[in-house]
Amino acid sequence: MTKARQDSWAPKVTIFGQSDEGSQTVVPIRVDSNGGIVKGVNPTSFSATVTISSSSPTLIKSSTAGKRMFITSLIISCSASMNVAIEDEGGTESIKPLYFSANGGLVYPIPIETPIIIAEDKDLRGDSSSSSAYSVTVTGYFDD
Repeated sequence: MTKARQDSWAPKVTIFGQSDEGSQTVVPIRVDSNGGIVKGVNPTSFSATVTISSSSPTLIKSSTAGKRMFITSLIISCSASMNVAIEDEGGTESIKPLYFSANGGLVYPIPIETPIIIAEDKDLRGDSSSSSAYSVTVTGYFDD
């Protein structure tokens, strides 16, 4: 069963879904006064760009205390042939390894309705199979 709750301070609806295991997932979806999904800037929006030259997990975006991170777009560009995974600081992969050829890349606009969710208080990291350079740009927002 799906329930909706209207928050008091702003036009925002939070959808509550329950899986077969009984765990609950909460994903904020911003709506305007007519109920249309707002795809613009969120008050807690961020954009981060890093260039990494390491085969160890490396910081892309720091967490904010007590907040989950919602990823809404991802751009990866690689200088050499490599695999790149996007994960939280605990090593949980949000995006399994992507296989790139030299000078390869990815532009991944993630639907605002189904963002990639990084757990509360977890940094976002990139991990690759090579110490050659790759760049990552990520956009998203934190919970309110």
